[in-house]
Amino acid sequence: MIMIAHFLRSISPRTYQYYLKYEKMLVFLFRMGILIVGWEVIFHIVWHNEYLLAGYNSFSLVVIDFILHCCAFLLELFQYDIEIDSVNRILRLKNTIGVTVGEPCIGYEVTALFTALIISCKGSITKKLWFIPLGVAIIYLLNLIRICALALLVTINQEIWELNHKLIFTVIIYTGIFLIWQYWLIKSK
Repeated sequence: MIMIAHFLRSISPRTYQYYLKYEKMLVFLFRMGILIVGWEVIFHIVWHNEYLLAGYNSFSLVVIDFILHCCAFLLELFQYDIEIDSVNRILRLKNTIGVTVGEPCIGYEVTALFTALIISCKGSITKKLWFIPLGVAIIYLLNLIRICALALLVTINQEIWELNHKLIFTVIIYTGIFLIWQYWLIKSK
């Protein structure tokens, strides 16, 4: 970033002053951009390498199976009779169609976004190393609650289910990420 500052000062004092005024925000956005692009590049490499894709798919199936069993456990705590179809990745309340837990339900994207947010902020790397797993665990718990709620909603009304699946729960998850990030910003000062 020092090189950028020297470059900006040499081409335009006004641009350099603007840079100084917004340096923290620009550094944050630069880091976020690098991390998000890096994530996308890694994902692209994985999806275009047969060996890596096979490993990714195997890992994803293990995670999905874990999600199914965690959700079943949570729902059984509330006395629901649950069935798991691991082959088709379906969680259902007995005698319902259930919900299919696919690869997007794992939450890789939101986890990567949260991790990039925390890494991009100023702060001690040691504090980040404990806070990132804590935040990911909270996001994961929100995701489990989301999948459990969807399994319950499918028994009520398909239109309500679709609205919640596509919009409301997405807003809840991203709001959760924002609140965890805000907590980090407050605590890291």
